[in-house]
Amino acid sequence: MYQVIPKPRSITSLGGTTLLRGDMRITYAQEGLGKLGQLLQGEMQALTGLELRCEEYSAAGQGQAILLEVDSSLAPGEYKLEIAGDITVKGGSYQGVSYGTVTLLQLMAREPAGFKVPHCVVEDRPYASYRGLMIDLARKWHSVEAIKEIIILCRWYKIPYLQLHLTDDESFVFPSQAFPELATPARSYTLEELHELERFAEARGVTIVPEVDVPGHARSMIAARPDLFATNPPQGNVICPGREGVYQALDTLIGEVCSVFRATPFFHIGADEVEKAFWEACSDCQEYMAQKAISNVDELYRHFIVRMRDIVHKYGKKMFVWEGFAKEGEIEIPKDITPRGGVMRLARIPLRFVETLHPSKRGYTAFHRGVHRK
Repeated sequence: MYQVIPKPRSITSLGGTTLLRGDMRITYAQEGLGKLGQLLQGEMQALTGLELRCEEYSAAGQGQAILLEVDSSLAPGEYKLEIAGDITVKGGSYQGVSYGTVTLLQLMAREPAGFKVPHCVVEDRPYASYRGLMIDLARKWHSVEAIKEIIILCRWYKIPYLQLHLTDDESFVFPSQAFPELATPARSYTLEELHELERFAEARGVTIVPEVDVPGHARSMIAARPDLFATNPPQGNVICPGREGVYQALDTLIGEVCSVFRATPFFHIGADEVEKAFWEACSDCQEYMAQKAISNVDELYRHFIVRMRDIVHKYGKKMFVWEGFAKEGEIEIPKDITPRGGVMRLARIPLRFVETLHPSKRGYTAFHRGVHRK
């Protein structure tokens, strides 16, 4: 009966419908919801042609209203939508209210008299706190407009995280100011474009999670700055973890990326599919291992991950990695690092990765075909 995606935990019919009219108001109880109210105003105009007013809530307001409100009694991603003449959307956070507004839009039905919504109470909360989609920008370049389309899809499917894979063997798309030569010509974005995407996503309750893939998958970085990142002698697509200058450069890069993507609590460093054999032949790695009493290249890999964790943590983020290291080792991997792994190929739909973290399992679901414009 109700076409809502994803299916809510609870929908209770109250009987009857409300006809949406041009004199209805969108009101918000907290100032921080103003941009969400304006977003809903634009979406409703695009879908229905109605030009609703958007204003801060006032008890003296006249006429029917759509009220947006953060309710601290609800969990952060939880929402409650009540339609009975007036329409109330409550959420435990900006994101929760955002989910409720999407459900309201999904409930609209066109009839000869106009657009109607059913009288009902919808209550929902996520089964997993992390639900994400990934775009591989380094392998398949996407225009800014295409990324915005995907952000809109994230909003409509209530997916809170969008991971951007910014670096790989094929290209480096982040516009580093400290190392401008790293940006792949004709395939990188400007800082203004990335700031715009961050604002666009934040307004829609979507958090962008950046990924800088190291120490493997780094051929483009090595080609641009072999003096800084290459092993000694240069070989393969792995950076050298045996020089302090490499860690200093990565610290600078991660800081630059974090200064753009401020909203995310997470930062992904990739760290999978590392050809550690190249470190066996690297004189700098061997010297570094001797100085640090690191027994072998597997432990050097774990050492690198720990140092990256410390850098990421310094910028106030929690570190994600792809699964690539053994569970047991001499160097302990901090428990606050979240590994990902386990690919299931399910269907040919135009989304690159959909990923969930569930209490009972960790992993991601990958789909075959990417959304791209180039």
